[in-house]
Formats: sequence, structure tokens, C-alpha cells
Amino acid sequence: MRNIVATAVFLKGNQVLLEKRKENEDNYAGMWTFPGGHLEKGEKPEKALVREMKEELNVKVTKYELIDKVEDIDPTSKNLYKHHVFLCKKWSGRIKGTAEEERVKWIDIEKIPKLKKVSETALRVFELLGDAG
Repeated sequence: MRNIVATAVFLKGNQVLLEKRKENEDNYAGMWTFPGGHLEKGEKPEKALVREMKEELNVKVTKYELIDKVEDIDPTSKNLYKHHVFLCKKWSGRIKGTAEEERVKWIDIEKIPKLKKVSETALRVFELLGDAG
């Protein structure tokens, strides 16, 4: 399976960081989802998490915990994705979007299911966060 990704969950109070993918992306186009990215060949999910968050959000994740592994079908490509979902507990740097997404935004956790075009993975993590709280 080539579509293995490290997915990051950043929490700040009752808010979570989501990204809105660009409409012309080849996967999860136009959808709200968590920041993340593909593992490179032979790369461990933890290493991919740190690398991808530096590339996508310009932050260095220093403490994290694997909270779930989620599989879903991307509505854009129709491919199966396996997400290693990490709760990012500590990071340095100021989170800012890059050219990889349309926007990044802190959103109240309870609003996740009400978003238009939200990924199945984001909904699953919403359930996890609700169960934990």
C-alpha cells in the first residue's frame, strides 16, 4: 500500500488545527482535514510526522503520541489511505500555512461534523477526542 500517511492533531484548548485542501489537489481536494503527508520509502511514521509538519506548517514537533490508525477512501482519487494519527503535544515555531494547502485554521472541536467537505479521518478523530473528553 503506497498511501500511508502521518497525520497530525494539534490541540489548543477546545480547538483543533485543520487544513483546507486546495480544490485542484489530487487527493482530498477541497476538504477539511488534519495536516499530514505521505511516508517516504522506508520512512517510519514518526519521522514522517516531524518532516511533514516542518514542510507544511513550519513547526518542529518535539513530543507526540500515536492515538489511532485510520483507513479511509479518498473521495478524490478513490484510493485507500492508511493514516497514522498523532496527537502533537509539544512543538516549537509558529504554525503557518504554506503553498500546500488553501488555508489552516483553528476550529472548535464540536464544529468538525458541521463542516462542509470534511474528511472521514477528521470525523473519526472527532469521535476519539469526544470519547477522551
